[in-house]
Amino acid sequence: MSVALARDARHRCGGDASACARADAGYFAPLSDLTTGPQTQPYFALVPYHPDDQAEGTTGAQTQHVDAALPDGREWGICTECGMGRVAAADIPRLLDLHRENPRRLTLR
Repeated sequence: MSVALARDARHRCGGDASACARADAGYFAPLSDLTTGPQTQPYFALVPYHPDDQAEGTTGAQTQHVDAALPDGREWGICTECGMGRVAAADIPRLLDLHRENPRRLTLR
């Protein structure tokens, strides 16, 4: 299944799936079926490693789609795709700013 998803992503993104941020409502629609307990706080990788390569407004659109798709207006947070261990040290302050600036950030409990 992962191979099929990767092929589909490469096709939709003109061959480079890493440079393609999804911001269409259909991509986020399956979240409406999320069935975790209220103690679970989902986090979504909406902070891009290379924000300058992403179209203006992408994260805002993604945020709106997640809000619309999640049942009962539940709380959720944002993160980078896979931590920040592979990010250049000089880029980390900007990524932290993007986390802080996003209106959907959660306060850790």
